[in-house]
Amino acid sequence: MRRERSLISFLVAPLVLLTGLTVGSVYAQAPPATPVPAPCGAGWMASAMAVAGTVQGGGILQGKAAVCGYRSAAQALMAVLDTCDAQTAGGCRQANSLKVVWGQGDGVTMHGSETCESLLPLVATASCTEAAVSQLRAVGVR
Repeated sequence: MRRERSLISFLVAPLVLLTGLTVGSVYAQAPPATPVPAPCGAGWMASAMAVAGTVQGGGILQGKAAVCGYRSAAQALMAVLDTCDAQTAGGCRQANSLKVVWGQGDGVTMHGSETCESLLPLVATASCTEAAVSQLRAVGVR
């Protein structure tokens, strides 16, 4: 039994260090906030975080992005998802779960934001309204 624990620890330790995962949980700690690019102009701002895969399936891919200074919500959503997809080879729009926050801001603070946190394919829930689902589908989220 002791030898099995050593082997498991030996195999799992690099995974914990690389991904922040612990056995039996998805995150060892909350993922850090996505920083807003600087300098950041006033207008529509958006941030996205997507998670794809499982530990059992070979690993978790996580993408994060933030954009600001856009003239419309649709432009900000398209830009944040394009940026996130570029980091993950298309993994954000096709992830297992997605959290997107968008709203107008002064370049530092977002005012009156909309949030959608959903498993994919998108489903309207208390954490992702039908209006939010429609906006995200319009920019290519399945």
